[in-house]
Amino acid sequence: VGADAELIDSLPKLEIVATCSAGLDKIDLVKCKEKGIQVTNTPDVLTDDVADAAIGLTLAVLRRFVRSEDGEMGYKLTTKISGRSVGIIGLGRIGMAVAKRAEAFGCFISYRSRAEKPNTKYKGALVDESELVSALLEDRLAAAVLDVFEHEPQVPEELFGLENVVLLPHAASGTEETRKATADIVIENLEACFLNKPLLTPVV
Repeated sequence: VGADAELIDSLPKLEIVATCSAGLDKIDLVKCKEKGIQVTNTPDVLTDDVADAAIGLTLAVLRRFVRSEDGEMGYKLTTKISGRSVGIIGLGRIGMAVAKRAEAFGCFISYRSRAEKPNTKYKGALVDESELVSALLEDRLAAAVLDVFEHEPQVPEELFGLENVVLLPHAASGTEETRKATADIVIENLEACFLNKPLLTPVV
């Protein structure tokens, strides 16, 4: 669900698009700006949950806490997270939060970042999913943890059943506290718009 140019043009009285996410890739920001439509998102409330999930999923795949349901109870040596080198691509709010958590495990942090752009890309689209699958199947990549996918809700069949892969259904921010906080921000932005007050989290 989003607000593309066709939808926006079909709603001549539209005043605001208030999304309950940090990402803006499904909203035509150029069209909104052109028509004077305000846009808001919920950029900060997701940070802790997503960073927690990133570390939790990393632990799960390194220590093999989550295994395929093959009925076997065999034991294999795993690998620890403490003291490892962690590379972070994109040191925005979530990247910084992940770095702080990784530092608590004694990890060495490296990162690559650039100035944050307002039109945040959908993260699944940043990964070459077919190449990722090939690398996993050919043992060129040790493991993968994924919460978003290139063509959601479709997930590559090859990923299911691999012991070195942990998958989540785009649920890293799915806690009761964060969902309530997200809804509260959306409501506050809508109220501010209709009362002609400053928006809480304006984008356009």
